[in-house]
Amino acid sequence: MIEEKKETADGYFTDEAAARIVALELGVEVPWWEPFQPEIHIKDLISGLSDVTVTGRVITLYPVQTFTRQNGTEGRVMRLIIADKTGTLTVVLWDDKTSLAEHNKVKRGQIIKVSHGYM
Repeated sequence: MIEEKKETADGYFTDEAAARIVALELGVEVPWWEPFQPEIHIKDLISGLSDVTVTGRVITLYPVQTFTRQNGTEGRVMRLIIADKTGTLTVVLWDDKTSLAEHNKVKRGQIIKVSHGYM
């Protein structure tokens, strides 16, 4: 139904817009302020995706590493591994995001949602 709705608009509707219109036509209320985000499993991620949101349990945290950029400023990077029922994923945190782990806001065993990531 969503693809049919997109075709009637000559491709001008996004998947989300078409899904919201179909929902409205079927009498399903979808609040406009709640973004439509289908659940993505780790096994379904492919290289090239952007603005990805994925949820998983933290299974490994690696220490923060510092480095010097070409422009002379200091950078910070940290890797962690998350898992869901379909697989594992290495997540890389850069600069100020590394403080999440340093201040114990991200811990081993915790379920986290990674938003706006890219592959």
